[in-house]
Amino acid sequence: MSKKRFLSGTVALSLLYLFTANLPAMTADDADAKKNGSQADGKSKAAKDVKTADDSKKGSEKMSKATGLQVNDHAPDISLPDQSGKTVSLGDFRGKKVVVLYFYPKDDTPVCTTEACTFRDSFDAFKDLGAEVIGVSSDSVDSHKKFAEKHHLQFHLLADTSNMARKAFGVPTTMKILPGRVTYVIDKEGVIRYLFNSMSDGPKHVTEAMKIVKELNGSKS
Repeated sequence: MSKKRFLSGTVALSLLYLFTANLPAMTADDADAKKNGSQADGKSKAAKDVKTADDSKKGSEKMSKATGLQVNDHAPDISLPDQSGKTVSLGDFRGKKVVVLYFYPKDDTPVCTTEACTFRDSFDAFKDLGAEVIGVSSDSVDSHKKFAEKHHLQFHLLADTSNMARKAFGVPTTMKILPGRVTYVIDKEGVIRYLFNSMSDGPKHVTEAMKIVKELNGSKS
């Protein structure tokens, strides 16, 4: 009986990791509309004010209460070493660039690698729009260096070994065990303009961030 329960628990945890429902992805415009608009139907209002990231191919959407920093909050001025050992601070880009800051669970794992390589392939497009791409995980500087060299990643990967940055942003975890995968788009004033949460769809973090960066840049293409 104990062995069956153990196997059952292991399978359940694996399925939860692969098919975790996403937290809502919200834009600054959505947040303003929620504050100013008045609607009789609360559920309808939530559906309009919050853009929900949906991983399910069946089209089912599940909304859960967001935690941590949200749209319109000011991003904390974190400072961490990147893969070269250089200290990088969000404050370095204040008044200069939009920052796409993405938290991911672990170097060189399948979804994290796909996500990183998609950011890599879109790096020039983000650069042309005046945006800085920065990845963050709890891996060490040495791990980041190997990961970046192996996959030719040309953007900063910050080593948040103490989880200081993750805690500062309030990045959620899955089952209180798995580090979350969340992307924040931060404008030149240091304000969070968008966040996207999805454990399983790495590439969508890139496409969603690109849309918001284009909006902030006034690009219609």
